[in-house]
Amino acid sequence: IAREYAHAMGNSMGNLQEYWDVIYNDSSIAGAAIWDWVDQGLAKSLKGRANAHNATLSLAPDEFWAYGGDFGDKPNDKNFNINGLIAPDRVPHPHYYEVQHVYQPITFKPVDHAIQLINRDHFTALDEYDYTYTIIHEGDSIAGGSLTLHGDLLDLPPFPEEGAEFLNVYARLRKATPWAPAGFAVAQTQVALSDSLRCQVCSDTYAGPAPKLKKTKDGIVVTTAKGTIRIAPDGALTNWVANGKEYLEAPLEPYFWKPENDNQAAAGFARRVAVWKNAAAQRQVTSLKTKKGKGHVTITAEMTLPVGADYTLTYTISNDGRVKVDADYRPVSDSIPLMPKFGMRMRLPVDFAEVEYYGRGPWENYPDRKLSAFVGRYKMPLSEFETEYVKPQDNGNRCDVRWFSLSNGQRKLRIASLKPFCVRAWDYGEEDLEPARHPHEINRGRFVNLNIDENIHGVGGADTWGKRTLPQYTINGNKARQFSFIIEIL
Repeated sequence: IAREYAHAMGNSMGNLQEYWDVIYNDSSIAGAAIWDWVDQGLAKSLKGRANAHNATLSLAPDEFWAYGGDFGDKPNDKNFNINGLIAPDRVPHPHYYEVQHVYQPITFKPVDHAIQLINRDHFTALDEYDYTYTIIHEGDSIAGGSLTLHGDLLDLPPFPEEGAEFLNVYARLRKATPWAPAGFAVAQTQVALSDSLRCQVCSDTYAGPAPKLKKTKDGIVVTTAKGTIRIAPDGALTNWVANGKEYLEAPLEPYFWKPENDNQAAAGFARRVAVWKNAAAQRQVTSLKTKKGKGHVTITAEMTLPVGADYTLTYTISNDGRVKVDADYRPVSDSIPLMPKFGMRMRLPVDFAEVEYYGRGPWENYPDRKLSAFVGRYKMPLSEFETEYVKPQDNGNRCDVRWFSLSNGQRKLRIASLKPFCVRAWDYGEEDLEPARHPHEINRGRFVNLNIDENIHGVGGADTWGKRTLPQYTINGNKARQFSFIIEIL
């Protein structure tokens, strides 16, 4: 018998399904053990004293979760015991739900117009559950009901002729148990019903007059029916005035960096990919060209990146104020390290704190940890979109996003793409997150930091003492990449 381990330290539990596939396919393996169940943090006052946990295990307003070294203790192992599926206050981390999903006792396998069930539970039969389904279109339920079990098959009803994008299937408790109420979903799955992506808010068609172009010493100014947009000589979109108001706190520009999580720090991630941290800031623009078309103008910035790659950034701006962004990355070297992320970054006014999106959720998810996060439409404040770990680290990503918006209740910025993309949004910057040892040390509330990415490096999870993220969840810097999205202010 072999014992296998996975590590849940910080933003973790990547590739757990691959781990479990090996276990199910090899009868000699008994496992796996996850290290650990709960973050072993201690409540400590900001005034310096250690406090006893109260009955609710929650922090008082003047407390934080302390770990190795926070009490002057030497030697210490820093935050190595902050390695749970749940926080010290017993609130589940996002990776808790991934473990719940991978561990669920029923495996769902689509076959023809049915779902075959594989029961992994030795003590509960399949016919002891009730089965329900929901059909999803643009995040909304357009059909649903109960399913009938025939042996190990669930027969599916006819799907709507149009708009059926996803099928969600649930195995629910028929009766209440000491640990969950009747109707609790013990197992669930989401099945894509269409290979084509429907994005109702995506449009790159143009009509009417073209916006006006003006070249200045500070770049190119485009005047649309809604306001002005400025592209700087370095290819960044530096100013966006709509309806008389500036909407950018920092430019929309290429950005390839992400802070480490605990697994990556143990594997020397920041050191191995250090060339990417300032790669965007050190770009060299070789040409900046403009072109007028029917109902739109195009600005193309050709540039080189110091890692050894060419990069083309194209803005297509319509008179109604929409901006289509096309990024084209072409390596010219064959020795470029892994890319932390491929995308762009911008900063918005701090009051753009209401999030709505169509993608995986509601909790944080990454390319190697997203099976438990079903595609749907979700709405939440920015504070819930972020994930706060006891030791601050990269967080809050959402995968397979079709469209994403930030709103201040009056105006809305929306991003959409025909190719699913990744998004992170924080009320602080990477430069605020990386030096912080505890959440209360992060300098917050000056802007909304928005990362829009074609892809991002996975979180890993096999262990936190050197194992790297599986290759299929990394970004090869030696391969060409393209990314397009449409951004607009509504």
